[in-house]
Parts: sequence; structure tokens; C-alpha cells
Amino acid sequence: MKDHINTLSDLFEDADFRAWVLEDDPAHLNIFWSQWQKEHPEKQDLVIEAKAILEQLKHDTQPIAPIRKDAILARINETIATESKPDSAKPQAKRRRFPLRIYLKIAAVLALFLASISFWKVNEKIDSPNPVPPVADWVIRKNAKGQKSKLYLPDGSTVILNADSELRYDRNGFGKDQRALILSGEAFFEVEKDPYCPFTVQTGSLSTTALGTSFNINAYPNSPMTVFLATGSVLVAKENEGQENDSVQLVPGQVAYLSKKERLTSKKEKNLKQYEWTRGTLFFDKTPFDKVIIELERWYGVQIKVLGKGKSSPVINGEFKQESLKNVLETMKYSLDFTFSIDDHEIVIKFNNSP
Repeated sequence: MKDHINTLSDLFEDADFRAWVLEDDPAHLNIFWSQWQKEHPEKQDLVIEAKAILEQLKHDTQPIAPIRKDAILARINETIATESKPDSAKPQAKRRRFPLRIYLKIAAVLALFLASISFWKVNEKIDSPNPVPPVADWVIRKNAKGQKSKLYLPDGSTVILNADSELRYDRNGFGKDQRALILSGEAFFEVEKDPYCPFTVQTGSLSTTALGTSFNINAYPNSPMTVFLATGSVLVAKENEGQENDSVQLVPGQVAYLSKKERLTSKKEKNLKQYEWTRGTLFFDKTPFDKVIIELERWYGVQIKVLGKGKSSPVINGEFKQESLKNVLETMKYSLDFTFSIDDHEIVIKFNNSP
């Protein structure tokens, strides 16, 4: 189904895809596109890119801030410069290339969409001469289980938002007089440099501040919060009610986390796989089985029922790059001695020593 989709243009011209991205909570389409990406893992990056572009247009109905205009123009110029280089001067890494005619088709589709937004804005002003301002004008990006997305922020920064995660920021102020976001779940940030406007992510009692860097934050409910620094430098601070706040400054390769006594601590991370999920890779390093189940449910958007206990305190080690859930479970079942069945979005795991 929809096997004809191979390019950004194909996705933009697909009515179901546009409805999935632009409509509010289309449950049936969430299920369809989640399953479609599982069946076509090689096209997941294409979906993420197309979804990000449409979402950006969906939310950007206000004038573009000058700082964002500069960032967008810089990216466009960089792309044009790269595309105009002779073949001998181009890097050897694999890149997805699209013919000019496809770019023109994409531009036409997006132009129509922008025109529809402009029409709606004009009519809104006519019909509502005295509109009531919203209580809070938040931009909220939320992924269900089994979904990931790439977001482009107004300041030129990019975010890869993991499944079962939510990111929000002030539509009117972000990128102008502040760069503050609130995260629940997990995200990887690549921050546009701006020494006069720090970039801050709030996750519960922790705040992570950067000027221009890349880092990963894991802040799912009922899980330890961690901040891993890939490049640059960040300051992680913890609010302590009635006491002096904790803070640590990270260098690349370090991770900040809360100790059992709720103290902010940092250490050198031996395992540099903290953001492999952004490349479609599931990574487990001595991960307890119950946490593996939670991660699989979140990653694939399914429910897993476990019958029996198996051996005491089993742990999982492994790396699975763009693998189906069936292949992951097939790999795990031999070392843990269980069988499993898959029925649509419900999976049952049964340990062989269970009654």
C-alpha cells in the first residue's frame, strides 16, 4: 500500500500524508503511517523530513523573525552552493539527490499550502475584528509511541524528538528575547549559536543551558533524567527548594544525572551510544529486561504482555539498527528462553518455565 512513495514530492502530494500531519489527532492515520514506516524502514528518514517541513509551515503563520530568516537563507545558499559544485569537489558520503523537477513540484504544493494559510488569516481578521488573545500561545510538538520527528525551531536550531515525547515553547518570544523550551520524554538538540541568547531546556527540576552545541536529554516520566553532551559545552542546573542549587558544566562525552540522593552528578560516559536512537538504532547495554520492554513499547508503538519471570534479573545487551520488532524478539528469545506471539499491536511474551 502506497508503495509508489519514494520522494519528498510523493509524500507532499499524498492527501493522507498531508491530513496526518496537518489535522489534529487523526488516530486512524497515526496507526497507518506508524505501520507504514515499520514496513518501509528505509523510507523513515524521508517521512521525518517531509513531516518536519509541513509541521513548520503549519505552525509558522506569524512573520518570520530576522534571526530565523538569516538562518533559513544561509541553509538555502549552502544547499545551492553544494548542488552547483562539480562532481569532483563534492563529498563522497552518500546523499539523497532529487531532480529539479521534483523540487519545483514540492515548491508548488507548499506554495498552495501557504496561500491557504494567508487566506485563512485574512478571513479570520475580517470575521473577528476584536479577537480574544489566547491565555498562553504555546507551540506544542508531541509524538505518540512508535513515532519520531525532526523539528526546525525559529532560531535555526534543530531537534529530533523521540517517541512518546513532547516539546513546547512560546510562539511569540522564542528566538527573539529568549530561547526556552520545556521537554517531556527524549530529544536530541543541535543548537544554533547565539552568545546573547542562551538556549535552555527545562525538564522537571533540571535545566540545561547552551550557547551553541549538540546534546541529548532523556527525561521520561518515572525514569532517571540524563543529559549527554555530544559537542560544545552546556550547564546543567537543579533547583533545590530552600537550598542552594546544584550545577555542573559538561564537556563532550560527559553525562549529567541525578544520584539516588537526588544530587546532580556528572561522569565520563564510556558508552557513546546515547543518541544512536536518532539514527534509527536501538541500543541496550546491560539494560534490565523490564526497562527493555518499556523501550520496545515506546519504540514500536505496541503493548507487550509478559507471562512468567524467566531467570532472575535478566539483562539485555545488543544493538538493533532499523530492525523490525519481530527480529529484535527473535534475537532475544534464545538467550532468555521465551516464546512470543504478535497479534497486530499486542505482543505476548511467555517464558518457557512459566506455567
